[in-house]
Amino acid sequence: MSDQPIFDDRIIEAIESCRPGSNDLSDPALAFLAEELAANPDLNNLYQRMQELDGTLADVFQDVPVPENLQDRILALLPATRPEKADSTDAPPAPVSHRQKKPVPRRFWIVSAGVAAVAASVLIAAFVHLQTTEDYTGADVRQLAIRYFHGDTFEGGELLAEKAPPKAYPPGRHVVRIPRMRWRRVSDFLGRPGVAYDLPGPGNARATLYVVKYKVADPLPATPPLRPALTTRGYSTSAWQAGPLLYVLVVQGESRTYRGFLNLPRVPLT
Repeated sequence: MSDQPIFDDRIIEAIESCRPGSNDLSDPALAFLAEELAANPDLNNLYQRMQELDGTLADVFQDVPVPENLQDRILALLPATRPEKADSTDAPPAPVSHRQKKPVPRRFWIVSAGVAAVAASVLIAAFVHLQTTEDYTGADVRQLAIRYFHGDTFEGGELLAEKAPPKAYPPGRHVVRIPRMRWRRVSDFLGRPGVAYDLPGPGNARATLYVVKYKVADPLPATPPLRPALTTRGYSTSAWQAGPLLYVLVVQGESRTYRGFLNLPRVPLT
């Protein structure tokens, strides 16, 4: 089975730095990204979706009221010591080509607790927009799920044996009910709220089953396959659909480890 590679982090960060509706791709520093987009239709589709999301965030942000004294609170959080301003008579002005602001990835746009309050309002509004945008394919979901898993904190969680999860997001019957299985709420998996079920496996193996209300653009099976639909960089994943619920299992391990988490015939957890 051929694996679908995860896009390089340098490529993803370059995409994140491109402002919607801008000509950032004409910047010589992003020439490598322009070449990759022209050569890779899947990457170009991802770029277009991220541009659309950034545009939505920008539109929503305009309608969010700025908290009172936000500017003063941000300035108060900045470092107390700042470099002295250079005397304009001592050094010539920098060349125009060097004045261009270096693109900054989206993940660094929240710079203070005050801004976080505004960001929360923006994201909530964006999620409402995303509720009507179901254009991810199964391949997209698998790629994004591994990236999400890789950056997941796995913090908190309730033991499944001690507290029942929300009825709207059941774990289903296709994953092994491990005694130490935990569940926790997630708010942003594919831009949707849902539940993550953390499954500790043999040795250091770890897996998480993400459950959200989302229907992908192309048909998915009703049960997980015996072999992962995608295995790359030491991670395996598959997705399946049960009515309005999307199940995505991400496993830290190869095909054999992946099968150990499935409650399917002749697939014991060893």
